[in-house]
Amino acid sequence: MKIALIDFVEWDYTVQSVGQMPLGGSQSAACGLARCLAEMGQEVFLINHTKAAANLAGVNHVPMAEHYAQQASSLHLDALIVIQRPAGGKYLKAATGCATRLVLWLHDSAEEALVQPLREPLVRDAYDGFALVSDWQSRGHQVTFGVDRTRIALMPKCVSPPFLRLFAD
Repeated sequence: MKIALIDFVEWDYTVQSVGQMPLGGSQSAACGLARCLAEMGQEVFLINHTKAAANLAGVNHVPMAEHYAQQASSLHLDALIVIQRPAGGKYLKAATGCATRLVLWLHDSAEEALVQPLREPLVRDAYDGFALVSDWQSRGHQVTFGVDRTRIALMPKCVSPPFLRLFAD
């Protein structure tokens, strides 16, 4: 499968940045997922504000273009995972069409300003699925935005690698 993760945050980072520079939890999780998918043999792209195209740890890093929706469409993806910024979904779906499954991966609660674009049906309905991190968050998105439960998958975050051995089992 050809899978891309797209992150609109204006940071220059790669999958190798984890543990080398401060990153948000969403970016660290995206890097971990991208690396795991690449290790499983998937063709993986990370589209973000990195300055240089590269293949690192099996992940193709793509600097985000001004016309990001057309850029994503040109990759002929099976799936595109949008990290934390729902508003771009309607443009991405229009450009990529039905052939590309569009998934919104959210780590914020339904009360956060960042996710309020989901109130707009064109934005919400652009997504084929939603990856959320908890039952509590899932219930909030169902109630607040009317997201159908069947379109939600739970992907809880895990412990960051630097913390793995800090505490006893």
